[in-house]
Amino acid sequence: MRKRNGFTLIEVLFSIMVFSIGILAYMQFQAQASAVLYDTESSIIANQIAMELAEQVNSMSEESFSRLNTMIDTQLGTASPSAWRLDNYFKAYAGDMLQFSPGPFDTFGKPLEAINGTGHYYRLVRRRTYNEMSGMSYLPDTPLEVLRIIEIVVAWPKKDFPTQACNAMPLSANCDLISLVVIKPLI
Repeated sequence: MRKRNGFTLIEVLFSIMVFSIGILAYMQFQAQASAVLYDTESSIIANQIAMELAEQVNSMSEESFSRLNTMIDTQLGTASPSAWRLDNYFKAYAGDMLQFSPGPFDTFGKPLEAINGTGHYYRLVRRRTYNEMSGMSYLPDTPLEVLRIIEIVVAWPKKDFPTQACNAMPLSANCDLISLVVIKPLI
């Protein structure tokens, strides 16, 4: 019998199948890596947006913080002072006491010029008392009653829903969020 040089058709088909499985596994890995990268990058940007406001509130003097709370109570009157609001409302109450850029923010975390523009990140803020948060009723001027809780949430759409607006509570299931809490006493 003559010796043949080369490969049989079965060997070639088997090699193509092994190569194809390897390429498909690599493509799946790349897709998962891309999704993880998007989530990580979005979380880092959102954290920076939230920290900007948290640092501003933390650095306020006791007098400025008390004035801010008085303005919030005065502006809202009997409306719910603990309702979630976009950060531009908080900026309106704070005036010159806080130097932050209100949202919405673009995909790089930069403030958009137009407040009504469609953003990627939205920063929501609410101010609550310890009594509201705990459901308890402490007497005025007691250590827990004078605490004010500023909650900061930054929300953005999940990767598969890029047009989802995440600018009102409760948030859609298509939104991701991070939350920071600042607790300060009134004087």
